[in-house]
Amino acid sequence: MKRKILVTAAVLSAVLLFSASLPVISAEEAGTVLQKEEKLTEQVTAEEEGPASSLTGEVSHTAQWEQNRISANLYFEEKGEREQERSRDTFWSGEKFVLTAQAEGETLPSSVKVSLEGTDYSAELTGRNGVYRGALFDENMLFQWGQRKAESLSFVFSAVIDGKRLAVRKEIVIDDRQPYWLLHRKR
Repeated sequence: MKRKILVTAAVLSAVLLFSASLPVISAEEAGTVLQKEEKLTEQVTAEEEGPASSLTGEVSHTAQWEQNRISANLYFEEKGEREQERSRDTFWSGEKFVLTAQAEGETLPSSVKVSLEGTDYSAELTGRNGVYRGALFDENMLFQWGQRKAESLSFVFSAVIDGKRLAVRKEIVIDDRQPYWLLHRKR
């Protein structure tokens, strides 16, 4: 027991010696320091909560239509008409839209809903591990957009992740002023 008391006394005298060397601060300054410490605690807590909830969406061509797009771009390049080339976000009217979404968070959704803004067209994407896939196509979409001029379409991807409803918009362009010249019918 003597040993414990001696250690305690040594620790106590070291604390008293150390605290005597600290500057004396006012109660107001102590409150400011305390507020700074509370803010630091809040930041650390926020970092420990886990990954932030997020949702991304992508609209792509089918493999065949992507090849058609690349072939058309090569054709336009050979003719010296580079301004006619089509970006990955430019589609012909009537193409099937390949939809992909990625979700991040603690509680992931079982599916992601995609709707074509301003229409009744929608699709439910299914997946696992935060990656969801599906497609959107309807015969009534043939020649519906982009006949006289290029038109923008917005796809809205939405899901509930970690109890919060998230939505993200992806815009594409439909340009059918130059029907694809190698195909006899659209798919």
